[in-house]
Amino acid sequence: MSPIAVFVPLECGEVPDGLGEVTVAGYESQRQLCALMAEMPGVKAVIVSMDFTEEEQGWIADAIRIVNITAIEVRCDRWDGFTPSRLSAACRGVISGFGMAGVPAALAILRTS
Repeated sequence: MSPIAVFVPLECGEVPDGLGEVTVAGYESQRQLCALMAEMPGVKAVIVSMDFTEEEQGWIADAIRIVNITAIEVRCDRWDGFTPSRLSAACRGVISGFGMAGVPAALAILRTS
């Protein structure tokens, strides 16, 4: 089974307890997120997203594809599901509107895929 990582913006606070065997990596910027992903090729990942610009979303999406990461995006804010998002398009799924409570759900999906 592939290792699993949770990438979370430092501004979002703590990741819920009891997630099992996962690597939790905090990031402050899109650049730092891309660098962290580059260190973990082939990982399954939960990416807790922050308010990225369209350009930053493109860089992250490119990194996901280049590093060959299977990712689920957890959006802390609601998303209408229609507004274009390059980051969301690069992920296998999106969980939106549940805040950090979406992280355990995303992990459950990754563990069964």
